Amino acid sequence: MIKRLFIGYLTPRDERQMADIDGRLADLYILSFYLLGLTNAISLGLDLYFDKNSISRGTMLLTILMMLDAFVYIIRLWHAESVTSETFNEINKHQVVRQLQLRTIGQTLYFFIVFTSFTFFLNSSFDTTETVGKTLMTTAVGSIAWGLIMYVVGRVKIHE
Repeated sequence: MIKRLFIGYLTPRDERQMADIDGRLADLYILSFYLLGLTNAISLGLDLYFDKNSISRGTMLLTILMMLDAFVYIIRLWHAESVTSETFNEINKHQVVRQLQLRTIGQTLYFFIVFTSFTFFLNSSFDTTETVGKTLMTTAVGSIAWGLIMYVVGRVKIHE
């Protein structure tokens, strides 16, 4: 019923039409999630530029909304059969695990680059005296922890 009100169709839909609607809504969700992150980053940047001593309530609410959105996504799809990876033999399982490992390395590097840039930006905005080495070490540890969490989440979704 919520989908019918949101989309605005009046007559019943067949399975193909519902699959098309679901696909478009999934694309819309992913796009809105990334746009919410971009809006959050812009809002934080504007807060830091115009008022270096505080972050606005709007930025905090955007951050909380984005975190809630991510948690709902993780909880709702944690054991969903449609997002698990089925393996049929040991060779296939090894290939899937290898793809997961490569993806995890990519996610870790991406997180490291974004988190390091963000930390340097915050340090320069607030004129902190934190050294570059300490910043790199802190973000490296956080990135490795993030990568391990992403690996565990992906590994749980591999079934034989």
